[in-house]
Amino acid sequence: MVMASVVALSVILAVVGRRKLINAESGTFTTGWGNPDTPTLAAISKLEGAGITTGYANYFVAYKLDFLSQGRLKITTAGYENDRSLAINGAVAHSSRPAWLFVPPREATVDGTQFAAPQLIVGPDTVTEAEFTATLHQLGVGYRVVDTGIVRAVIPNKALTPYEAKMPGAVP
Repeated sequence: MVMASVVALSVILAVVGRRKLINAESGTFTTGWGNPDTPTLAAISKLEGAGITTGYANYFVAYKLDFLSQGRLKITTAGYENDRSLAINGAVAHSSRPAWLFVPPREATVDGTQFAAPQLIVGPDTVTEAEFTATLHQLGVGYRVVDTGIVRAVIPNKALTPYEAKMPGAVP
């Protein structure tokens, strides 16, 4: 009888102790956690706030912006990059002023957590923002820039096809 009481008391204390340990651990272990997509969600809000709904970007940037915006943004690729969606391609092609999205080098660390392979992601069809704006200057096309932090959107004053924008893999 005494042995049964000792065993029962031991089991009760073990269960209570385990619950307290798990509760204490989960409360302190996860306190610093947050939404890992926060920088991209903030960028989406800034893009939408600036009236940007369509554009061209690197494959992984386009994918994540489309996905996290739940389709409100229609971002596609250009040139040699893989096509993601014929419907999105069409929406961007028929847009009156699509943006061209670039990941600034200063955002490489955040970019690595938001997109993928930050050393490879610069802009549509591997073109940098500087190369793209130089092309716009050559063509005599004005533009404005919206800086969202992890993405910079260059919006030409007129719509340009990837071919007109001199993307390396674009065809007429």
